[in-house]
Amino acid sequence: MTDLFVALLEVLLSVCLGGLIGLEREFGRKHLHKELPFGIRTTILVSLTGLVFVFLGNFIDKSVSIALGLMTILVLVVTNYYTRSRQRLIGMTSYFAIIISFLVGILIGFKQYFTAVIISVVTTGFLTVRRELHKIVRLMDLKELRATIAFAIIAFVILPVLPNTYIDPFKVFNPFKFWLTVILVTGLSFISYIALKIVKNGLSITGLLGGMISAKITVDNLARRVRVDKDARQDAFNAMLLSIASNITFCILISLFTYPDYSLFNYILLPLFLSSSATLMLFYRSSKKHHHTINYENPFSLGPALKFSFLLFAFTEIVAFTSKLVNPNLVYVVVLLSSLASVYASVASISSLMASSNISFMLGVNLFVFACVISILDKSIFAKVSRNKKLVSSMLKATVLWATLAIAILIFENYFAAFI
Repeated sequence: MTDLFVALLEVLLSVCLGGLIGLEREFGRKHLHKELPFGIRTTILVSLTGLVFVFLGNFIDKSVSIALGLMTILVLVVTNYYTRSRQRLIGMTSYFAIIISFLVGILIGFKQYFTAVIISVVTTGFLTVRRELHKIVRLMDLKELRATIAFAIIAFVILPVLPNTYIDPFKVFNPFKFWLTVILVTGLSFISYIALKIVKNGLSITGLLGGMISAKITVDNLARRVRVDKDARQDAFNAMLLSIASNITFCILISLFTYPDYSLFNYILLPLFLSSSATLMLFYRSSKKHHHTINYENPFSLGPALKFSFLLFAFTEIVAFTSKLVNPNLVYVVVLLSSLASVYASVASISSLMASSNISFMLGVNLFVFACVISILDKSIFAKVSRNKKLVSSMLKATVLWATLAIAILIFENYFAAFI
């Protein structure tokens, strides 16, 4: 009875995952009126075929059975491709989707259910966003392509050979974790960079995505836009607030990566999230949609990555040196200066020092929130570029309230932490 139940579940899973892959193909055929060679029924049957050939391997050699099944699918694919190529209906996407459907069935037959699900979901995702992927390629210039390839080579070739151990006197510099943090920060910034090239939905989206790349550049550009077009003031102000909020959100994500302990997340979330939510609710107002393009340097290229890595290394070593050998109270001055240069590098260095136990937990929490507060306050300075008194006044009020709330909640946390 148990074997029968497992067999039924595997058949059902093959049908579901094969159908998931074929769903997008069917949608393209019926709703977008595209000439596609295969649909949902074919992908389901092919997935089941993979499962059947694994089952047949119980009676003959499994490798032989799977090879025969794969050859059968390939013959069908090649035959169909040849027929369609004569009609000038050439495209390889659906054929690879068929082969993947067959391999998903094989994975299910070998009890690799989780892998089969992940592959099916990822495949369907790529099929769904194919137009966006083509758009990304069209929007990239040769310089961006070369920079991205160069950084990808350095990231995925150099990273595996870096030593995963501390090599400096303060035991804070781990080359592997250090470069992994650089890849994470620049990689997430690159995703926002690409999204900005694709999505053009007004200044609010620009602020939200641009804040993850560089809130300073975003606020500065938005202020310059207001200098030219005063009617865009409210929309630009909204975008500035959103850029700061996304900037802080990115800082929190960095903390989760560099200090994989939810205790830090719990402590920094309360002051940063509550202050951000309150500020947005009080100051954000709906307005007309204005469009504006901001030019950023590709954050996934070698130049920005090396700059960030240098800042991360310098801030980490200086904070460790100051807290251990000079005066722990001077750490706040160091964090102030480092946050003005790069808040991402500042919070990453603080989290790294906490992870290596070079600073205490509550000191790390205080420094982290302090770094974010400095990053909030300095944005009002960039608003002055607009030469618009109303915008500067609104930004000053919003950022001061934002920072005050964050500090007040942090003090409240410190008071209660003393009794725990």
